[in-house]
Amino acid sequence: MGILRLLLAASVVAFHSGPIFGFRGMGADAVQAFFILSGLYMALIVSVNYANATDFYLSRALRLFPVYWVFLLMVVAIAALPNLGGGDFLQGVVDAARGRLKAATDGSAAAWLTAIPNLLMIGSDWARQFFSDDAGALHVWRPEFREGPGVNAVERHLIAPQIWSLGVELAFYAVAPFLMRLSTRLLIAIGVVAYIAGNVAQGVGETYTGPFAWRHMLPMQNAWLFVLGVLCFRALPAVQRLPTPVNAALAAVPFVLVFVWAPTNWQQLNGLLLVFALGLPPLFTLTKDWRADRWVGELAYPIYLVHLLFAYPALVFGAMHGPVCFLVSVIVSIGLAVAVQAPVDRYRHSLINRARPRFAG
Repeated sequence: MGILRLLLAASVVAFHSGPIFGFRGMGADAVQAFFILSGLYMALIVSVNYANATDFYLSRALRLFPVYWVFLLMVVAIAALPNLGGGDFLQGVVDAARGRLKAATDGSAAAWLTAIPNLLMIGSDWARQFFSDDAGALHVWRPEFREGPGVNAVERHLIAPQIWSLGVELAFYAVAPFLMRLSTRLLIAIGVVAYIAGNVAQGVGETYTGPFAWRHMLPMQNAWLFVLGVLCFRALPAVQRLPTPVNAALAAVPFVLVFVWAPTNWQQLNGLLLVFALGLPPLFTLTKDWRADRWVGELAYPIYLVHLLFAYPALVFGAMHGPVCFLVSVIVSIGLAVAVQAPVDRYRHSLINRARPRFAG
């Protein structure tokens, strides 16, 4: 599923910068698709690789934090560069890094609120529930709030505002070892309840589709997607018995959706996410042994982390700003994958080997 993960990451890049040679993908909705993928992968690794929850938590921390912390150091290093002059792309990257650091360390209440999220990603999703006024006072989000004169989103004090989704992921990781103990029937019931509760919490109509709907994506609003991914894992034994042509046809569904994605309301969005999930077990079955595909998928996380640093500076390239942002993000991500992620993963895999046998609660 590595190519699919890369396409989802490219969708987010396209949303924040511009079309990548015409490709827009799933836009911001790709993040919700990632939650489904995460549920499948977490169910897989908990059920197969870990003897206890502690080993799982350590492995997940090693998967997320080293690359993120190196990214933060990279932002600091870029911000420390001298002015390069002119209004070109490189100067824009330097200015973007300086702006991120300045907002994160300006001593305001918003900066203090985002201090732990900036270091550990924990709580980054909840930080998005607040706004600050020109006097620096914090306010809890209300439907009538709109960012503009006198109202500023606290997320602007996050060095990487997109880490809100990683805050959500960390909440899912916390409960993943315990979800795996539950029966499939109970998981289905939890998924249905989570869907209903999440959509009530998110609201419908204007309160969902308005300018700030995307600002309050919290674990309870996305839990049904993670549970759906776990159910995709539970479906693997049945899917593996299907004829290869059937699996191939089903595996094509997520790719088709990525290229034609265009929901117009929340009902369509959630329905399409369900259809997207149908193709994941067959896709995993067909590609699980493809090393090249797996390596491509490993780039999705660092691309997601770094791309906003280049999104706005790339505007100097006009219609090519999307492709340039994506290309630079891929190059930087390959460096992070080779220099940071690969050696850490070797250590993680040694933990997995020590952690076996099968997770038993």
